[in-house]
Amino acid sequence: MFTDGTGMSFGRWRTNVRLRAALSLLATGTPVAVVARRVGYRSPSAFIAAFRQAFGVSPGAYFSL
Repeated sequence: MFTDGTGMSFGRWRTNVRLRAALSLLATGTPVAVVARRVGYRSPSAFIAAFRQAFGVSPGAYFSL
């Protein structure tokens, strides 16, 4: 039912919610390691990998585009 209602799996939806929350934290200058923890990633590297997969660049490069 979740997939039918949202058009995506729960895992994809959760990743999108985490990354959307991360964008606002990163925009305020919060360090990547702190953002990773706050949005539920176990390590900064896991967060960076998910961010890069979703946006095509690292979190540091995202705001310098």
